Amino acid sequence: MATRTDDVMHLCCEMSAQIKLTWTSSINAGLITGGAVVVGGLLFGPVGILLGAIGGGVAGWLTSPNFKSVPQILMESTPEQKRRLYEDVMAALGNLTWRDAAHLLAIVMNNPTLKNKVTAVVMNHIKNINK
Repeated sequence: MATRTDDVMHLCCEMSAQIKLTWTSSINAGLITGGAVVVGGLLFGPVGILLGAIGGGVAGWLTSPNFKSVPQILMESTPEQKRRLYEDVMAALGNLTWRDAAHLLAIVMNNPTLKNKVTAVVMNHIKNINK
């Protein structure tokens, strides 16, 4: 079962990297950057826009300690969380068979229905981890 579990975790990490899920840290940094650019532009014109962009860099730096990519969150999940993710993905895959992680990824990515099901499972899993 360890190999199948590893295959499913690989699938989830690859899919989450490809679908680029957005999280709170990204939204916060974007809001800070956008706000800084708008305020800088209104107050100081073109120079203010440059200062706002620098503010965006500062926002990125401030959020970097708390920011984790989705694949990193999945790999740092507890064994219980990984087991639940595996079970949920296996339920979405049904009786699908595969040779290895690359084969599983190819099957899922080429089947829009399976891709949507697995994406929904991964998104739900991440939401539950962050609660």
